[in-house]
Amino acid sequence: MNHGDRRAGKLTGSVAKIVLHGSARAKNTLMRALLNPRKFHVGDTSNMPAPLAWGHNEEDYLRSMFWDQHPEYEFMSGDDATFIDSGSSLWSPPAELPRNLHRYVGTSPDGVLADSAGAKRGMIEIKSPYNPDALRLAISGGWVKRWLPQIDWGMMLTGLPYTWLIIGNRLEPPASPYRYREFLVTACPKRQTRMVMSAIGFLNRWTSGVEYHDDTPMKDAIASLLTALEIVND
Repeated sequence: MNHGDRRAGKLTGSVAKIVLHGSARAKNTLMRALLNPRKFHVGDTSNMPAPLAWGHNEEDYLRSMFWDQHPEYEFMSGDDATFIDSGSSLWSPPAELPRNLHRYVGTSPDGVLADSAGAKRGMIEIKSPYNPDALRLAISGGWVKRWLPQIDWGMMLTGLPYTWLIIGNRLEPPASPYRYREFLVTACPKRQTRMVMSAIGFLNRWTSGVEYHDDTPMKDAIASLLTALEIVND
C-alpha cells in the first residue's frame, strides 16, 4: 500500500504544530480536513504546492549528503520505515497515549537509522526551504525550534532517542555554507509530555465531533493557521 494512502485521515507530525499552538479555528479546520483527507502517491509532486514539491525533490540529494557524512549508520528500508503507525514494527508510543487513539496517529520520517546490527537508533528529518532568505535563516539555526513539534511527534510515536535535522539546497555553490547543515535534536521528556497531552485533547474532541470554542478574529485565525502549517516547507 502506498504510504500516502496509509496516512490519509491520520494526525501526523506535519500538523503537530497546529495541535500544540494553533488557534481554535485552526484546530477546527484541521479536524474537518482529517475527515476529508486528500490522498497522494509518494513520488508524485504534480499536485503539490511549489514549496512542498521543491522540498520533496531535494530529499534524495540531502539524504545522500547525510549518508556520506555518517558511514556509521544504515538506513532502514521498507514500508515500516516509510510510514509508521500502529501496524508497524517501529511503533512504540508513550503509555500515556490511550490505545483507542493509536489508530488515528502516525508519522512519516525522512529516514530511520540503524546500526550495523540492524538495531534502530534514530531518524532523520529533511528540510529545504523554497525561499533563499528562509534557507539562510534555517541554516543559521533560526528555524530549528520551528520544526521541533514535527520532530518531537516522530520521536514520541517511535520511542527513538534522537533525530538528525538536515537542511540544505543543492543549487547553492559547493563551498557555500548554505548547501548543507545538520542539527542533532534529542528527545526531551518535558516537550514530549506536552505533545502527548495536547494530542489526547485534540483527538478526544475530533473523535467525539466536539469542536473548539472559536472566538478568534478571522485575520488572527488565518495567520495562526498559516504559521502552524509552515507553508515555506513542511
